[in-house]
Order: sequence, then C-alpha cells, then structure tokens
Amino acid sequence: MIEEVLRYWRMGGALMPVLAILSYGIWFYFLKLRIGILGVVRVPLQFEDDLLQLLATCPHDEILAHYAHYPDTMSRAVCHVLKAIQFARKPGEAFDQFQEAHLESVRQDLLLLSALTAAAPLLGLLGTVIGMVATFQAVSGSFGNMSVHVSAGISQALITTQCGLAVAIPGLFGAARIRRLMDQMRVRLGECRLHLVFNLDASVSNVEAP
Repeated sequence: MIEEVLRYWRMGGALMPVLAILSYGIWFYFLKLRIGILGVVRVPLQFEDDLLQLLATCPHDEILAHYAHYPDTMSRAVCHVLKAIQFARKPGEAFDQFQEAHLESVRQDLLLLSALTAAAPLLGLLGTVIGMVATFQAVSGSFGNMSVHVSAGISQALITTQCGLAVAIPGLFGAARIRRLMDQMRVRLGECRLHLVFNLDASVSNVEAP
C-alpha cells in the first residue's frame, strides 16, 4: 500500500509537494476558523445570565478581573467594553469596535482559505500542461524510449489534475460552511451586545444621575 502511494506520488511530478502544502494550508485555516467561530456560536445563553448577575451585584473592576481569566471571544469582548468605560467611552461604540476587529480577522483568514482553494486547481492545470509538453516531446522523438516518456507525461498530467481537484473541492465546501457560521456568529455577538450594552448604559446613567 505504501509503495503504491509513493509510486503515485512520484508519477505526479514536482508539483505534488506544492499541492500537499496547499492541502495542509486549506485544512489548517478551515479548522482554525471553524473552531474559533464555534467558540462564539455555541456559547450557552447562561453566559448572558451570569454576566447580568455580575453587573447587578459586582463593581466593574471585579467583573473585569473575572473575565480576564477566560480566553474566549465573548469574555474578551466584555473585558474590552469594561476597559473602554474606564476611559469614558460609550459601551456600544466599544463593543462595535471589538466586533469589527474580530470579524476583520476572521475575514482575512477566510480570504486566505479562498485563495488557497482557488490556487489548487490552477496548480493541477499547470501540472497538466507540463505533462502534456513532456508527452509531445516524447512523441516528437526528443527522448530515446518514446513509450515510457509518453506514459509518464500522460500520468503526470492526469495525476496533478486529479490531486488539484481533490484538494480544492473540500476547500470550496469548507469556505461555504465558514460563511454560514459567520452569519450565526454575528447574531450571537449581537445578542451579547444587546444584554451587555443595555445594562452598562443603564448603570452609567444611574451613576451620572444626581
């Protein structure tokens, strides 16, 4: 089995390592995005309930210290807003700034995922051209053993095309899945913003009232 895989790899030519790197990059960015987004989408509603209870019973410094120990996106959003309040900034503006920065980071990773996915079939096409050139050279008599070189050229052309498509297809479905998850993440962040900003605005208004 291993020998067959190695033989198939060698027949694909010099572009096979590049396609392997592309495949690794596609799966890396897909899993990175999926894990990060699901960390927001699947946050239980208990998060807001606990946050509201803390806002009602604890000073902002204690709440900030509490959520500073958690690395998840929602906790970082709470910390960002609470720190912004200390500098007399509006909670809504601070949350929107954090959300936009987070979404921009996700969009950049999604852009890389899409670029790698688009590059895979193009590399497969390049391998096809290289293989066909080798085949035509063998047919024209540029090489000694024509049948061997013709077979090698055709194999390289077909294998690189096949691998390019095999690498790109999961990336296409993965990018589509990430876009759907991004929509769900926006909704989940909006729910957190609604609870957090409303209660912080109310608490700030109470403090400023004579």
